Amino acid sequence: MALKPSNDVNPLYYLDNFNRLIEIIRTLHPDLLRPHDLQFLDRHHQLATHAQQLYVRLICRRATFFRFDKLTYPEIPSLEHAVHLLEKAELLAINPDLTATDISNLLTAKELKAALQIKGSPSKSALTDVLISELGDTAIEHSVWQRFIPVPVVVPHYRDSLERFRLIYFGNLYQDLSQFVVSDLGIMQFENYPLDRQTRAFGRSEDVDRYLLFDQINQQLEDAVLPNDEQLKILLCPAHNHQVELKRNRLIKAVGQQLERNNNLPAATKLYASASLPPNRERHVRALFKQELFEQALTRCNQLAGQPLCADEEMFCHSFTPRIQRKLGGPPVRRLTEHFNREQLILNDDEHRVELQVITHYQALNYDGIWCENELFNALFGLLFWQQIFAPLEGAFSHPYQQAPLDFNSPTFSQRRHPLFQARLHQLQNVNLLEEIADQYSKHRGIANPFINWKRCDPDHITLLCQRIPQHKLLMIMEKICFDPQAYRSGFPDLFLWHTNSNDYLLVEVKGPGDQLQSSQKRWLRLFDSMGIQYRVSWVSRPT
Repeated sequence: MALKPSNDVNPLYYLDNFNRLIEIIRTLHPDLLRPHDLQFLDRHHQLATHAQQLYVRLICRRATFFRFDKLTYPEIPSLEHAVHLLEKAELLAINPDLTATDISNLLTAKELKAALQIKGSPSKSALTDVLISELGDTAIEHSVWQRFIPVPVVVPHYRDSLERFRLIYFGNLYQDLSQFVVSDLGIMQFENYPLDRQTRAFGRSEDVDRYLLFDQINQQLEDAVLPNDEQLKILLCPAHNHQVELKRNRLIKAVGQQLERNNNLPAATKLYASASLPPNRERHVRALFKQELFEQALTRCNQLAGQPLCADEEMFCHSFTPRIQRKLGGPPVRRLTEHFNREQLILNDDEHRVELQVITHYQALNYDGIWCENELFNALFGLLFWQQIFAPLEGAFSHPYQQAPLDFNSPTFSQRRHPLFQARLHQLQNVNLLEEIADQYSKHRGIANPFINWKRCDPDHITLLCQRIPQHKLLMIMEKICFDPQAYRSGFPDLFLWHTNSNDYLLVEVKGPGDQLQSSQKRWLRLFDSMGIQYRVSWVSRPT
């Protein structure tokens, strides 16, 4: 779980990091803990250092059970004594009951073959099947399994508490102690946002419980096991906590899709109807449509169209409403062919990327340019809206190692910051963008921002962009990103070109042989048409 540090890092880094985490949990979040969790904290605190070391080493590994003869940690002076202390503190058990699967996981194929006295070269899975047929796959006492594993086996306790600590601290279950090492080694710098009860991920212990329950249901789904009636009842109820509601909506999507695969559309429809976020709102409409409930589908689709929460939802309503109307007797709607500003270039350079070839082509026309794709406009947005991105909203920040707020990858990111984005857009209408960008760049250079790739963030290129494209048009682009950052941060043209003898500019999307415009690219090209922004689609082909 933890990264390996360089030689000059404290050899007990993993223990220090773990103790940092639980100290913050104890200090800032005691109200989110159960008596069981507090019991662990007390027992761990009273342990000798080498016993703490061993415990953290074990819980940072993926396995559940460990053979004593496979434990090798040079920095721990006495493994036997450490095991004794952990057992005495009830943080670890020696020789617990094991299933046949557990036994197999603790043995190599060679060891398992010898223990079963099987000849030939069977696979590990085949050997496991033999073991299960012999022992069954229920828990087996040490007196039975020791003939297969003649050495002590240990298992650390309180893994449920550790999972709870990790969730409370990080606000999710995919980050771990390796994040501390990333920071300690200076691999990444993070914004200095406030950490308090207002910004933390969970307000109540019940919120943590519900999030963990949803994670359990999600694990069940991996084995194609749907939630039971009691779990479904909880899943149908909206959560008051923002982080839990995001988790609930993601789970609704997964469960709903499984119900659809099982041809249980009524149950899926009921589930989608309880959701508050995309794409479940769209799936609700589609589920009604599949059941030929066209009036209900149209009503719901019109509701979404009146207040779409993201660009995809907006596009869905635009394209799906006519389809529903046709089912209700409406006239057919012809699909319009889009004619974007395009050119056909015949280039015979086989050695370079087509994007670079197009730049070379335009250089002969007194243009210079860069291959920037999405990075240039995203960097501009990240610099101009830095304070709004990192605004200390409820549930936005849980720990000091976040590249973005906890809700960044959700539709709620823009919803919750709408007043902040609008106020900033209004403010930017009356400021010098070049001065503003220079100020933000000097303040924040190198600090993690989800919109900025610092290795490719050239302030001179951003300056050129702001000098060539009128400020009000740039702000129109920024406003679209504000509405839905996840959708509008991609799809920008490949090239930014500027004329060397005038103020002209050109945004160019390059398409090589066999390539096609993507939906995200078409979305921006339509907007450029409406905004009066100079663009071109260059279709490159080879001479025949």
